[in-house]
Formats: sequence, structure tokens, C-alpha cells
Amino acid sequence: MAKFFSCFLLLPLTFSAVFSQVDSLPGKKLSLSQCIELALKNNPDIKRSAIQTQISRVNYRQSKADLLPRVDGNYSQGMNFGRSIDPYTNSYIDQKNSAALGGFSGSLPLFNGFALYNGIRRNGLNYKAAQMDEQQAKDDLTLNVVLAYLDVLSAEELLSQTIQSREVSQKRLQQVEILNKEGAVDPRSYHDIKAEFSGSQLNYVNASNTLQNAKLNLSQLLNIPYSQTIAVESLNSGVELIASNITPQQVYNDALASLAVVKAADFRTESADADIRIRRANYFPSISLQGGLNSNYSSTAAKDIFINAIEVESPNFVEVNGTRYPVKVQQQNFKSEKIAYTDQFKNNRYSYFNVGLNIPIFNNFRTRNTVSIAKLNKKDAEIQAESVRIKLQQLTEQAYYNMNFSKDAYLALTDQVSSLEESFRTAEVKFNAGAINSVDYLIAKNSLDNARLDLIRSRYNFILRKQIVEYYRGNRSF
Repeated sequence: MAKFFSCFLLLPLTFSAVFSQVDSLPGKKLSLSQCIELALKNNPDIKRSAIQTQISRVNYRQSKADLLPRVDGNYSQGMNFGRSIDPYTNSYIDQKNSAALGGFSGSLPLFNGFALYNGIRRNGLNYKAAQMDEQQAKDDLTLNVVLAYLDVLSAEELLSQTIQSREVSQKRLQQVEILNKEGAVDPRSYHDIKAEFSGSQLNYVNASNTLQNAKLNLSQLLNIPYSQTIAVESLNSGVELIASNITPQQVYNDALASLAVVKAADFRTESADADIRIRRANYFPSISLQGGLNSNYSSTAAKDIFINAIEVESPNFVEVNGTRYPVKVQQQNFKSEKIAYTDQFKNNRYSYFNVGLNIPIFNNFRTRNTVSIAKLNKKDAEIQAESVRIKLQQLTEQAYYNMNFSKDAYLALTDQVSSLEESFRTAEVKFNAGAINSVDYLIAKNSLDNARLDLIRSRYNFILRKQIVEYYRGNRSF
């Protein structure tokens, strides 16, 4: 419960921090660059991708560090009871003994079938592939933000057009209401105009909902709380027609050269090839260099210290003229003193050095099977790389033709709106003069309103399709 209430109390601080990111923007309007920056900063998938890149980087650094020698320190302290070997004298004793052993050991691989060098190459390629994955994730998110941003601008323009149409309908309704009170207009025409105004009101509601949905989608991509007051800056939405000499094959070739997903697939194929070489290294003998420096300590270790020398009678004697005289000898006196801990480690040092050779003879076909699996992994990586290219070619072709279709639709709607504007102008003059009825007038007005809305959708659809093509071509300076 304490953790729950702590999290509950932290929620307002979290949301206030996120809102402060938006509120601190100049004019409280989000520019396209600010939207992209927020999305890249707040997206959890991008953060996870960055972590995976760092993990690959650490693995790459470790594979290079594996070329260095390995040095370990060791120390042990224990107590022996009963019959045991004295580590100081290497003889048997039958008493309690405290012993310690410490030192350093090191090893250096001299040859292992170039497994270490191929490991560096494999992990380096995996690191590059992870970098490409992170970049691709950023590019995909950036494109989605751009498209969502265009959706908001398109919805705003559609709403603006709907408001203009509603204002025209409202003015016409006000004029007809005055004429209807005076009996100067057909009641049927009055109700037709009134119904048309109600329809424009409904169109306004639908356009408002479309705009809010577009803002909601953009807010979710930016990973910020949704607010109806969120606004975006306008862009230069002018339409530039793509040069006719651009072909689908050119778009595909540009995508091959620019998209990180293609490079990531190629890096993983090369990494799989390096992994085969690593597995094959187990067929070869390995040579290593080992060495060490050690010492020990024993609580029973002692040394004799000289005290003095005196003459004492020995069991031997000499006889002179029948008289025995004892033989005196010199006796040295010593006292026993334990050897200090540090002195023992200093005096008992010993080192070793050797070169080891390991020759693989039979290991239950493990090496052969791991090499076979590595080869299959490489084939799978090659198939994945081919699949990426096939899918990319399909996507670029579809994007190219969708762009051209939307361009043709935009040009056709431009001509249609121009014609319908003239038609409506004529119909409005005739309706004011009583030459046509309300049905003909409303048909002309609705046709023009719908064509204008379709033109707005068509323009932004073309901009959207064009932006997708430019994304594949590597032009990502949004």
C-alpha cells in the first residue's frame, strides 16, 4: 500500500513534467522539428533500442579485451586437525595447524583457431547492425510523426473550409428567412436552405471530431498527454510535382543505399559468416600460456635461535696411565621461535611457467553439429536479407505509383473546383434573380463544397505520398 500511494503521489509530478515540455514551447505551438524531437525523446521503443545498441557495444569491447591476458588473485585460510601435511615443511604432523595459501595466476591464449579474432569481427558486425536497428526505429517514428503532423494540418484546413461553407449557408438562410417572413419566397425553398444549413452544421461537427482524432494520434506518437488545445505550426503546403524522369527502380535503388534496415540485414549476414569461422576453430589445437606466483603460511612453522655454547662431559672417555678421563664436548643451546606471517610468505614464494597444448580428438560430434547450425543460421540470415529487399521493392513501387495516382487526382480536382466555382457563381446569380429553384442552387453549392473538401484531401494525400517516397529515397530533412 505504501508503494501504491507513493506512485499515486508521483503521478501529478510526472504529468506536470510532461506538460511542461509542451507548455515551454514558444507560442505553445508545436513545430514539426519539435514534434520529432519529443517523439524520439519520449518513445520507449527508441529507448530500448538504444539500450540494445549499448549492450552490443559492450559485447564488442569485451571481445577485443579477450585478447589480453587474464590475471587472478587467490587466497585461502583454514584450520587442520589431526594428521595432516605441514605446508611449510611438507612433512606429516599430528597437531592443530592453521594454514594459508595465496598468490597470483595468469593465462594468455596464444592460438585458438583465430576464434578470438573472428569473435571481434562478429561482435563488431552485431554492434553495427544494432546501430542500424536503432536508426531505422528513429526513421520510422520520424516518418509516422510527419504523417500524423500532416493529418492535423489537413484536418485543420478541412475544418476551416467547413466553417466557411457553414458561414455561407448561414448568410443564405438569414436572407431566405427574411424573404420567407415577407412571403417573397417559396416555403419549399426556405426549408431546403434550412436543411442545407443543418447539414453544414453536421459537417462542422464531423470535421471537428476528425481534427481532434488527428491531434490525439499525434499526441500518442509524441507520448504526451492529449489536450484539445494542442496546436501545430503550419507548413508550406505548396505542391511540387515530381520530375518525370524518376522511376520506381531509382526509388528502390535509393532506398537500398539509404535505409538502415537493409544495412542491418547485411551486417547480420556477415556476422553469421564470422560465427561459422568461430565454430570451426574448435577443429584446431589451442595453445595457451600459463604462469603464477604463490606462497604459503603454517602456524607450526618455527626457527631455532642460538643462545650460547657450553662444555659438557660426554659418555666418551680417554685412559691415561690406567686412569679414565671424561671427554668434554661443546654444546650449543637454541630456543624455538615461530616464524612471522609476513616472513613466511616472503620466504616461501615460488613461481611457475608453462605452455599448454590442447588437441581436440573426439567430442561427440559437437563441433561438427555446431558448425552445421552456424551454416544454417547464415542461410537464414541471407533469406532474411533477401526478404527485406523484396519487401522494400514492393513498398517502393507501391509508394511511387500511389504518389503518381494522387498527383493525377489532385490535378483533376483542381480543374474540377475551378469549373464548379464558375458554375456556382452562375447558379447563385440565377437563384437571386429567381431563375432557378433552391434544388438547383443547393446542388451547385454542395458540389462545390464537396469538391473543395476533396481537393484539400487530395493535396495533403499527395504531400503525404510524396513524403513517403522521399523517405525511401533518403531525403529525411523534415
